[in-house]
Amino acid sequence: MSEWVIITNKGFGSDDWIGRSVIEPADVLSGKVGEEQLKKAQLKLGNDFQVETLKSFLPYLSAISIDFPSEKDGRGFSLARRLRQLGYLGVLRATGHVMIDQYRHATQSGFNQIAIPPKLAKRMPEPYWQQQIDSLASSYQEKLQPGSTTLYSSKNNILIE
Repeated sequence: MSEWVIITNKGFGSDDWIGRSVIEPADVLSGKVGEEQLKKAQLKLGNDFQVETLKSFLPYLSAISIDFPSEKDGRGFSLARRLRQLGYLGVLRATGHVMIDQYRHATQSGFNQIAIPPKLAKRMPEPYWQQQIDSLASSYQEKLQPGSTTLYSSKNNILIE
């Protein structure tokens, strides 16, 4: 059994990062890790890391996890948003104590995946997460047509300008 339960917009899934080597920011910044290793590994970040220092390495990274040691500590959301602003295009995973009601904020911050411990998944099973996932398309921002201020309501099949 995996150390983590993986949650995406499709619900619970398997951990496709099993077997990836884990690298630390110090190894990246010191040049100990080459481009090929960066593409195949996952970079593990604490929620207090200065992500700007990684900017030149972001094109080579395909998987970054950001630690959430407590559900009360939301600094990881800011790091995710900043990584996306800096141009990171790979998979971004929130790892640790992320609660169901934080899922929308996590996806809006730039996370593709949430990884929670199995014990936490037992307290918050997949149907509860799925309800949160299904509600994503009901936010004002999600309904905006790309590049405009036109709002589309799929529920009522109308455009609001």
